[in-house]
Amino acid sequence: MPPIPTWLTPYVALAALVVALVSLVWNVQRDMRAARRQRRQEDEHARQSAAATQLSVMASERQRRARILRALRAEWIASHDGISPAMLAGTEPLPKSWVELRLAELGESWRQDSYR
Repeated sequence: MPPIPTWLTPYVALAALVVALVSLVWNVQRDMRAARRQRRQEDEHARQSAAATQLSVMASERQRRARILRALRAEWIASHDGISPAMLAGTEPLPKSWVELRLAELGESWRQDSYR
């Protein structure tokens, strides 16, 4: 290969510098895109984890309330005469005023429209 003429040397150096700068900018942009993609994935994972935790907490609270209502139903049946078969089967709701009084006595603040 013939040597580069001396008058062309600065242009070759400038071209090499431009290529190096373009490569550097491209690499930085690629890394920034990858970092943004990673952040989005981490954020989505955090949202999914939070949602799963919230669902778990809600399910636990529903189970806790159902246990309380089962205990109150048993208490009502044990303390009253002439209980209907529907009340024994759990298909007839408990008296709302009595349940809400008992819930207040138990320190529970939640209420429902009916208590089956």
